[in-house]
Amino acid sequence: MPYVKGQWNVVCDRCGDALKSPQLRKEYTGLMVCHGGGTRGCWEPRHPNETEIAREDRQEVPWTRPDVAPVYAAPGNQPQTQDDL
Repeated sequence: MPYVKGQWNVVCDRCGDALKSPQLRKEYTGLMVCHGGGTRGCWEPRHPNETEIAREDRQEVPWTRPDVAPVYAAPGNQPQTQDDL
């Protein structure tokens, strides 16, 4: 690599290529990876869904009715419960 004033030799954390300092860029993962022309282009932007905040998913129903014990009709029109049978 030729000498350029103000630049130094670096290594990409992802692919291991030897580059000059302006060809590296810090990624959201904290790695210094290659970016731009003449490189493998290891730098990736962060996906927008990684910063989304999930909303609460309420599973309950808005209202319910109490569970009523079944009533059985007897031949004499006298209601009977399951315990009477």
